[in-house]
Amino acid sequence: MSQEEENQKRLEAQREADEENNRARETSQQKKSLRKLASEIAREAGVTDTEHLRKFIRLIDIFFAVAIMTSLLKDIFDFLGNAIPYLYLICVVFAFMASIVTWAAMLICGAGLRQHKRRSLMKSIFTRNKLAILFAGTILEILPILNFFPIETVTTFAIFILILKERRESAAEEERETAQLANVYAQI
Repeated sequence: MSQEEENQKRLEAQREADEENNRARETSQQKKSLRKLASEIAREAGVTDTEHLRKFIRLIDIFFAVAIMTSLLKDIFDFLGNAIPYLYLICVVFAFMASIVTWAAMLICGAGLRQHKRRSLMKSIFTRNKLAILFAGTILEILPILNFFPIETVTTFAIFILILKERRESAAEEERETAQLANVYAQI
């Protein structure tokens, strides 16, 4: 009897393990199908995948990390400024400082600088509206009731994403130009 009980326990343990493996397999397949569905929906909606933007992050973007941290610190400080009315003026000064740090990060990281287009740096920044976004975010942060929201941090993130998208477009444009030159040389 004990032998049969042991065999039954083994069979039961084997069934449980098989059921667990089947559940894990089904869960994995469901996750894959959900990812595929989400990517198809995003592709149809025209939303670009941010994973593709990761390869355009450079070491010099550490200045944007400093700008984002400064913006976060400013937004945290705004909570105190809203609680204690006398700190509001200090919050306004800190908002300008955070915007200046973001602007400096834009300049250092070469926001809008396309070397093959022969544009000036300031003209490129203005044409991409990054400076306008920064200016609007700073103005909104100065307003007494709206400074409660983390507008400065969102503004800094938005500018960084725009810069990464611009780098991606620039790389694609350079690849097209290289392909065109290769075709021209192949015809010669």
